[in-house]
Amino acid sequence: MINGRRRGPSAATARPANRVALAASVILIGYAVAGAARSTSAQVELRAGVFLQAFETYYAAWKAKELGDVDNLDAWIAPESPWAPYLAKPFSDGLSESNKLRDLNAQERGDCKEFLALQRNGVLNLYPFLQPAFERNVWVGRIFSAYVVAGRHPGSTRCKANELLNRAGADFARRGKPPDIVDTTALTKAPAGRRYSDKAEADWCLGMSLLYQAAIDKDFAPAQGDVLKLIADPVRLILLPLAEYYLLERTRHRLLAIEDAKARYARLQSNLEPKVRERVERAARIGDAVSAELPYWGCPRLRAKTP
Repeated sequence: MINGRRRGPSAATARPANRVALAASVILIGYAVAGAARSTSAQVELRAGVFLQAFETYYAAWKAKELGDVDNLDAWIAPESPWAPYLAKPFSDGLSESNKLRDLNAQERGDCKEFLALQRNGVLNLYPFLQPAFERNVWVGRIFSAYVVAGRHPGSTRCKANELLNRAGADFARRGKPPDIVDTTALTKAPAGRRYSDKAEADWCLGMSLLYQAAIDKDFAPAQGDVLKLIADPVRLILLPLAEYYLLERTRHRLLAIEDAKARYARLQSNLEPKVRERVERAARIGDAVSAELPYWGCPRLRAKTP
């Protein structure tokens, strides 16, 4: 895979004193969530206050790096996080059908500002008593956009990928340069010794790698559809055979396809060892790319400018 799955956060990773305080905060928030249907003006303010108290306690521990072995993304979707009670439902569940479509279209256009605004609307429609919390503390909104949505919604990765691809593509078009073909078969070893000198080329490869991550690592169907388009004619992305077979097998279960998918599938299937093929097919049935044991690939970095 391009990236391994991040380690899942655990309550055991926080320091003992913090765990007690944070757990108590999350319990209080749980009561607030349970009573959401009986909201009055006073109750809304009370629930907002409970959330803010939990948020500020957790935020202080996060800034002081007292949350143990979790990275910045994991910390805000961890069981101890004040956001934990709100993560059971996708935020998109709070959107109308037309806004759900707008959400997907924003991801495809790489309009991450609109995507994040829709996600915020979704969570506030599901939990209206969070509105005062957003209004009282600017960091609530910033953390929500930068960490909670990014850690929870694979559409965030897809949107960033398409933002990079669209920007790089526009740059190529201005210069009359054809878009690069990203050949992952040449990028299976860590490209530490290689550097891009062209920012658009670096962005183009990074966008492809993020899209691959959303499609393969995060099993996000819209991103899988994007990757299918990129490997079709005109080819913009060449996948490693094992990764391509996994993608075609996974999207076959989801009834997604490209024009020559059957021919590609048959060719790849015939070239794989039976044990390897069975392993990939078993993993693709449930969308578990880790157990498929796909090889790693990564993009070269942009060469630093010299003074």
